[in-house]
Parts: sequence; structure tokens; C-alpha cells
Amino acid sequence: MPAAAPAVAETPAAEPAFQDQPNAEFQAMIDARDSKMRKKRSRQSLFITAMVLACLGSAGGWLTLTDAGKQKIAALKTSMQESGRDLKTIGTITKQYDKQLEKIAVHGDQITDATKAMGIDPSKVDNTKDPGMEEEMRQLSGEGARSTGDRNRDLQSKFGMVQKLAQKNGVGPSPNLGDKKADGEAKPAAQ
Repeated sequence: MPAAAPAVAETPAAEPAFQDQPNAEFQAMIDARDSKMRKKRSRQSLFITAMVLACLGSAGGWLTLTDAGKQKIAALKTSMQESGRDLKTIGTITKQYDKQLEKIAVHGDQITDATKAMGIDPSKVDNTKDPGMEEEMRQLSGEGARSTGDRNRDLQSKFGMVQKLAQKNGVGPSPNLGDKKADGEAKPAAQ
């Protein structure tokens, strides 16, 4: 048997690359549509401009020709003048406020210097230790004197029952102080 000849594979012809060729009829349709849209936008813009000018003109005519309009213009002028004066007043107030803040800063520095001259460094003082300065008040006033903290505790004990009744009835605010036990001693804060 004779050997079969190898089959030659036919190579497909390469497709031509895409070439953008404008279609004259399609281009004319697009140009006509764009022209119509430009004309429509132009008419809309002209109409809107005419409406705005008509509104402004009629409002201006009403304001200048009628008594009510003239009164409104006069009121507007007065309020604008008052607003200008108010702005000037606010500027003056802020300048005075800044001057007072500078004086306070100088006074604070003087207090700090005086405290340092007495032998205490204000930056090393623990403000959370005794914020009411009860110990110092007792030293100045003597042993039998009552401090502000003592008075506050007395008021709390006298009016604590009223506050509890008000809270029970849903009337009063909740206290800012710690919880109290039945025997009147303060509970330690939960941590």
C-alpha cells in the first residue's frame, strides 16, 4: 500500500484589522441631532434669562413704585445699618475680651510666682487630693470651725431623704454623689 501523503492544513486567511471608516449618512444624522440640541438649549437659556429678568424687574418696580415696597426698602436699609453697628460692637467686645485675657494671664503668672516665693511649686501640687481645701480651712479657722465640705455633707444628710423620695416618684434628678447604704455610710466606689 502506498503511503498516504500528509494532509496540508490550510491556514485560514487573516482577518483584516478594524478600520474606522466614517459613514457619511450616519455622520449627517449625528450633526443634525447636535444642531437641534444646541438650538433647544439656546432657546431654554434665553427663556430662563427672560423669566429671571422679568421677575427682577417686576420686584424692582413694585419696590420702587408702591408705598409698601418703599417701607420695606427703608426697613432693609435700617437693619443693614444696625447690622454694621452690631459688627463693630462685636469687634470692640472681642478686643476688650482679648485684653482682659492678657490681664488674667499676667495675674496668673503673678500668683504662680507668689506661690513659688512661699516655697511651694504649683506644678507639683496634687489637685485631686483635697479639692475643697478643707484641711487648710481647718488650720486657718481653728479646730471648732466648720468647712464648706462639712456644710455640704450636712445638707446632703438633711435633704437626702427628700431627694430619695423624689427619685422614687420619678420627679427628681439622680444624685451626683456616691451611693449610700441604709445606715448612712458611703459605699466604696466599684472599680
